[in-house]
Order: sequence, then C-alpha cells, then structure tokens
Amino acid sequence: MRLRINNITEIRKFVNGYYWYFGLRLAFAVLLPSIILYRYGILNQYALIPFGTLNIGLADVVGSVQRRIGAMFIGMLCFLGCALLAGY
Repeated sequence: MRLRINNITEIRKFVNGYYWYFGLRLAFAVLLPSIILYRYGILNQYALIPFGTLNIGLADVVGSVQRRIGAMFIGMLCFLGCALLAGY
C-alpha cells in the first residue's frame, strides 16, 4: 500500500512540475499556429512562424530577469539570422 501512495505522489509531482508545464506550453505554442496555417493553406509561405515560436520558447530560461532578457535577445537575433538566410 505504501508503494502505491509513493507512486501517486511521484505522478502528481511530475504532472504539476515546471518541466511538464513548459513542454506542454511549448508544444501547443508550436502546433497551434502550424495547424491553423496548414488549414488555410499558407503554411509553406509562413513556415518560419512555428520555428520562431520554438526558438524563442526554448530561449526562455529560468533565472534572474537579466538572464531571461539576455537569452530572449540572443534567441531573437538567431531567429533573425535564420529568417534572413531563409529569405534569400
């Protein structure tokens, strides 16, 4: 019985944890625009929108405000470089 209670506690910690929430939020942030763009037939033209969402979402780090701002800025610069390369 005690083993079962520990398993339930571990499952609750996993489901309510930061990394699970972060992964779920990022998956929806990438998939939802992709599905909408595909539905209207313009995913080929705007394929960088889901990629940019993924890039900026992964740059969102845990830490102080200065680190978060720096990581977002670097992520935006990397995405700008990728978008410029893809445009030519």
